[in-house]
Amino acid sequence: MKLYWYLKQKNYLKNAFTKLAAIIALSLFESISSFPVYGISQEETGTTKSFADWCFQKENLLKELINLMELSLSDNKIDNITPISFLKNITILNLCQNHIIDIQPLAFLTNLTILNLCFNKISDIAPLSSLTNLNILTLTSNHISEITPLSSLTQLKLLVIKENPLTNQICPVKPGYICVF
Repeated sequence: MKLYWYLKQKNYLKNAFTKLAAIIALSLFESISSFPVYGISQEETGTTKSFADWCFQKENLLKELINLMELSLSDNKIDNITPISFLKNITILNLCQNHIIDIQPLAFLTNLTILNLCFNKISDIAPLSSLTNLNILTLTSNHISEITPLSSLTQLKLLVIKENPLTNQICPVKPGYICVF
């Protein structure tokens, strides 16, 4: 909150995120969904009510995070993750406790090694089949019934799939003990 207050007082909020290439890790959890967009003109914000919404509507904002390797956006009420598909260098991504249904944009993030999608509304996990570098995948408490699309993830060391309406509890990768049902 201190950074926000400083940027608001100095009228810097509008330009606060203009030189993002140097950032390699970013954690914006819990509060950005309600973080107001003060300091940004009404023409620029439109009907956007929160800072998180504004960030995701700014197409070029995430494109500028070219060196970002770690991102945590947990507990932010995010439902559209399309802008994340531009983060080609990302290796660790935490999107836990949001409102995500469609994870197709993640299919292009082939450098991911750790992915946390717990407590969302995901049912189709087929887009994850291209993420063959994944070591840790957490899918706890979603709407997943079928996990066979994960059979291509041979680098997995841990798959947490608890609290899902699975049709069967057979681990899709070997060794089977890496799965936590």
